[in-house]
Amino acid sequence: DSIATTTQGSFFTKTYTYTVPANYNNIPCDVNNCDISVFISENHQEIYTGVSAPAINGSTDGTTALYIGSITSSPMILEGTPSVLSTFNGSITSQLSQTDDFTVNMVTDAPGDWTSSFSINGTNYTSNGTVNLAHGVSANLTINVTPGATPAFANYILLLQSVSQPQAQAQMLQVSMISGITDLIVEGSGSWGDGGTHDYSTIYPAAMAATGCTSYGVTSATNMVRGITGNVMNNVKNMYFDIGWRFPSFTDDEATSIISFMNNGGNVFVAGQDIAWDIMSGTGYGTVTTKNLFTNYLHAGYSADGSSANNQLTPNSSDPIFGIVATSPIVDYYGGGNIYPDQLTTAAQGVAVLYYNSTASKIAALRYTNSTYKIVYLAPGLEMLTNTTAQNNIIKQTYDWFNGTISSFDVTDLKSYINVYPNPASDHIKVAFETDESTDIIIEISDILGNKLIKKEIKNRNSFNQDFDVRNFAGGIYFVRISQGSATKTYKVNIAR
Repeated sequence: DSIATTTQGSFFTKTYTYTVPANYNNIPCDVNNCDISVFISENHQEIYTGVSAPAINGSTDGTTALYIGSITSSPMILEGTPSVLSTFNGSITSQLSQTDDFTVNMVTDAPGDWTSSFSINGTNYTSNGTVNLAHGVSANLTINVTPGATPAFANYILLLQSVSQPQAQAQMLQVSMISGITDLIVEGSGSWGDGGTHDYSTIYPAAMAATGCTSYGVTSATNMVRGITGNVMNNVKNMYFDIGWRFPSFTDDEATSIISFMNNGGNVFVAGQDIAWDIMSGTGYGTVTTKNLFTNYLHAGYSADGSSANNQLTPNSSDPIFGIVATSPIVDYYGGGNIYPDQLTTAAQGVAVLYYNSTASKIAALRYTNSTYKIVYLAPGLEMLTNTTAQNNIIKQTYDWFNGTISSFDVTDLKSYINVYPNPASDHIKVAFETDESTDIIIEISDILGNKLIKKEIKNRNSFNQDFDVRNFAGGIYFVRISQGSATKTYKVNIAR
């Protein structure tokens, strides 16, 4: 409710009537278990103060809602460099009528090799400090952050509290810094579909670690938006969205930021069991903006909501990128019959890469690429797959495809897809190839000194999956060179012993 007529010292009063529905998103509502919250903000992001009270016969005298002052910073998000100091500059201002001491406490989720401190009016503190201020007087605030070698999207939260008014709500400031990240896991911001809480926060990082990537990090969708709009994610090449079973799948701000990221050459992986239903069914939270993301950037369509009948994830074996993904059972991870692995359709040259129950008409995942970006969209979330190998395969193939290890190249107007796997290898190296028309291919495997150990010529084929026995090779780095006429592509493979 916008209040545009207030002046300092004025009083605002209003009565609101709200009819509590029988349920929210099919979750029954018992008003006896509800609270009412009232808060004051200058915009839609920062809450200055507020109170809560039971919905039935509750009351509050407002003493906990005393507005003590502000703690600010500009900017609020920065892109850092390992071992290089960066600073956030801001202020602390008292709004209490009397002179008072204010405490500032800082907490962070930064890695252990990052260092941080803050100063108030030039006095430096590691984690907490105190300043004495009169009404309307401001103190200078500086937050110092030096990233370490560990990549992270780190948050620093500072809490401002009045010493004489400890019951008053503390004011909070959050600043963030991103450093060393090329691949960013983004956790969805929506509410869980069953109204509960779910924590499978190790699955996506574990799958990313299995790719061999050492420059990945994790953050919230809110931070992702702040990072894109703040232009501090210039080194992030790929984002992996863990939506799970959250609603809404994407806010308009999130969708707009993702579109901006993709338009600037970023690649995106998205997974979650009800994304298509939420955006495209007409009974979810779909908007013009999120539908644009779904149709024109994920290049997908919505076929059906899915059910427990879609209980197995199987690869499209003819796909050169995801054809090697292990089969996995799909389970009701959220319990209570809440299993809705969406059935997709492909749009605008999207390619089906995974199916439900080996049924080609039941598309579980797709990919798309153009000259600007690549996307992979998996309808069930990774958390719904019980086969860890399948989880890791999906992220590994996505990561390799995004980064060009599995790539396409043009030869006399032919589009060819190549997959060299596994990497690292032990007993065998496989080469999968697919093109639009028949062609001749030469495959050579050489050691790090350039010695050719294997050569294979394949005549007049438009697809193949060739297996090379490397059990007699010593451990180390080898190169797989694929030639198509005058064009070549070389892949580096590690043989582990």
